[in-house]
Amino acid sequence: MKIIPNKISYLFENGWQYGLMKLLARIPVVKSILASLAKLPLTRAPNFPDDITDENFYVTSSVPDIVEELKVNGFSKNIICKQEVVEAISKVARTKPLFAYHNKQLAFQINDRLEFEKKLNMPILIAHYANLNQSKIFAKLENDTILTAVAKHYLGDRAKCIASQMWWTFKADVTDDVRSKAAHFYHRDLDAYQFMKFFIYLTDVGVNDGAHFFVRGSHRPYIIHSLREKFRISRVDDAKIKEWYGDKNIIEMTGKAGSVIAEDTFGFHKGQSPTNNARLLACFVFANQDYCVQRFTV
Repeated sequence: MKIIPNKISYLFENGWQYGLMKLLARIPVVKSILASLAKLPLTRAPNFPDDITDENFYVTSSVPDIVEELKVNGFSKNIICKQEVVEAISKVARTKPLFAYHNKQLAFQINDRLEFEKKLNMPILIAHYANLNQSKIFAKLENDTILTAVAKHYLGDRAKCIASQMWWTFKADVTDDVRSKAAHFYHRDLDAYQFMKFFIYLTDVGVNDGAHFFVRGSHRPYIIHSLREKFRISRVDDAKIKEWYGDKNIIEMTGKAGSVIAEDTFGFHKGQSPTNNARLLACFVFANQDYCVQRFTV
């Protein structure tokens, strides 16, 4: 009898508005209505020129084409982060402490990881950096012209960056439960009614290096899909995703450092646990509303 009250308490622990969003945003018709409202003429994003340039990123196709890819496939890989910016971000990763498993008590420096694992007597699969918006390069990237243009075209004029994130994923012998908590099983995100993310590889990511996976077309589920999922936001194993969407729609995102993935992460996606090299990744979350839960601060 305590299960339902406990679930309700957990759902609303970050406020009633956030809890209500988590309940309603999983319903396709609600998301569709809100997407339309966000793009009414009064709030329509301005028309950006096709040849938009920026000192932080460049595009290999036009902004409208990138947005069209997002609408159709749920992702686009046609944005590149300049190498000098990759190095500036990586410098932050070399100098700031990071926190194993999002635990504020488990801080260490990247060069001390193996020693820290011995001290903890457990392997570290994933570790995040905190307070990134206090870094000049991250504060600058949160207002990047290209990222903002894509987000506003896709989400509507109210879209803004609500969080910058960065984390390492390491080769680690851990249980499926740990992998699940680290989002290494397929899942949908629910960060707002309307949201999207930009992932930036800061290390070369090949097969077995912890590549990001996305299921093409899963970002706009039909009602039959939601009924099949029972409107739950939960982890789904690989076999079920293959059964639902087929191998051809499961996209493994490998790429060089500086590769950017623009993605609607309401679609099914996951991180892969590395079996070869560790992966460093930065993420910029854009949404029409900030519930103040996406930034990791200490």
